[in-house]
Amino acid sequence: MKKEERKQSLVHQLTKLFVVIVLLPILLFSTIIYYLMHESYQEEQCASFETILTQYADSVNAQLGQYRSVLESLRNHQNVVELLQLDNAIKATADTGFSGLGSLYSLEDVYSGSLYQCSLYSIALPTDYEYSCHMAEKKQWYQESVARQRIGVWIPSRTEGQKKDVLYMTLPIYTKSNNFSDRKISGILRLELFSESLFRAFYPKELGKKMHCLVVDDLGETVFRNSNDTDKIFEEFDSAQMQNIRTVKENQYYFGKKLKEENLYMLCCVDLPGFGNWDIIRMLFVCLLGIAMLFIFFMVIHRYMKGIAGRMSILNEKMNKLERLDFSEGAQIEGNDEFAQISSTFDRMAKHIEQLLQQNYQQKIEIQEAQISALYFQINPHFLYNSLESISSLAQEEGSERAAQMTQQLGKMFRYSTYETEDGMVQVSEEISYVNAYVDIQNIRFENKFRVFYEMSPEVMNEKIVKFSLQPVIENAIRHAFVDREKGMIAVSGFLEKDCIRIVVRDDGCGMSEEQVANLTKNLNYGHKTEAKHGIGLANVHRRLQLTYGEKFGITIKSVVGKGTEITLRYQRQER
Repeated sequence: MKKEERKQSLVHQLTKLFVVIVLLPILLFSTIIYYLMHESYQEEQCASFETILTQYADSVNAQLGQYRSVLESLRNHQNVVELLQLDNAIKATADTGFSGLGSLYSLEDVYSGSLYQCSLYSIALPTDYEYSCHMAEKKQWYQESVARQRIGVWIPSRTEGQKKDVLYMTLPIYTKSNNFSDRKISGILRLELFSESLFRAFYPKELGKKMHCLVVDDLGETVFRNSNDTDKIFEEFDSAQMQNIRTVKENQYYFGKKLKEENLYMLCCVDLPGFGNWDIIRMLFVCLLGIAMLFIFFMVIHRYMKGIAGRMSILNEKMNKLERLDFSEGAQIEGNDEFAQISSTFDRMAKHIEQLLQQNYQQKIEIQEAQISALYFQINPHFLYNSLESISSLAQEEGSERAAQMTQQLGKMFRYSTYETEDGMVQVSEEISYVNAYVDIQNIRFENKFRVFYEMSPEVMNEKIVKFSLQPVIENAIRHAFVDREKGMIAVSGFLEKDCIRIVVRDDGCGMSEEQVANLTKNLNYGHKTEAKHGIGLANVHRRLQLTYGEKFGITIKSVVGKGTEITLRYQRQER
């Protein structure tokens, strides 16, 4: 059960790794591609809409220009001029509203259902006639045209019944005269067009209901709108922006253009479509194909991951068996890949460990046997102590006090040397006692040549230090400091510091030069093995102190030629 859980756990982790490394980047990349395709598609749509709307504006421009041309031609037409000069003819046709104006010039050629009416007003008619200039001057459209200086400009208005929007233009007709200042108005020509018919005549069918169109004049008055909510769509644009708008907002394309008829502006808004049906089908097909490929790829990877998990499980079982010291052969991993190589290396390592354990076990048995054998031949220290005591008693009986004293001190030193402590530490007082025995023996040999003084604080005597660490320093002073002198003095002082015990050994011997001190200091750090040939030396003590307490503890040496040497031993205080 645990094996299966480990496999599933590893497969789960590898699956998550696959999702993070493969699936998420693919989804992110697909999203970016879709966004770029959508942006490109929108740009293509906007370019297509701009072409269509430009053609639409140009067509309206051409139609308005043609109407203006017709009106200009009518104003200068010979029949119209003559008609205004014949009172009887004018009276005869006044009641009909000059409905025959269309036959004077081919208005039918430009007629597209947008023509409302073309009216002629004459100055020659009586003031009470409807089509007299006097009556025209009372009309609101004429007064607005004059007041706003809109003569010869397209102006939005309503039909007389206020049912439909119209666009009209008025032009004055002047009497002919060679002198420009003598010309007088003989009539007024007025052309009215249905705005709805005019602007819908060229309406782009391919845009249909997707387009909102608004036409306004330079005063902001609406000329044409194709829906009731069109004004709200364009309310954020002012007249300065209407001349050239090419922008996209909230999936809508805004197009603005100033018509060649200078005071008119056309604004169009087209809803940008999403992908077409074929584009959606194609994208869905690509997505489904991609999902199928990812699924196949995922299944292949999942199967491969399960294989890896199985191999990892075999390696894990091998490690568990080794942890239990079970060296029996388990399942093997076939193949030549890294897992098979690791498995083979692990098996060889396990066999090697088994051999080492067997060798170690055999060695322990042999050592124990050797120790048991050595016990049979071990000399009893008490026998040696008793023998030395007997020699001392015999020396006293025979009158050899010096031999008896030396034997007693030697017995103390031997007893101190043979007893062992658990941690290799002794009290300072015990080490001092051992040093005294050594000094007494040397004084017996050399007839009291050496004197040793102690300046030890009471609390230091109970501290513990490394065994056999002080006597080699005293021995070094006795052997080298007083070679050429009859007498010598050694002072031993000890005191406590914050975290250490400091013991200083000073002698008044011959001393050493700076070069000798440097060589000896170097020997402390690097040459203790060579000095060990002659016994336990300073280097040996220094090395033992550093191994026991650390690098900042040990021996330091100071010396002056002819004055003596000072050796300082620093021990770490033991916690109590």
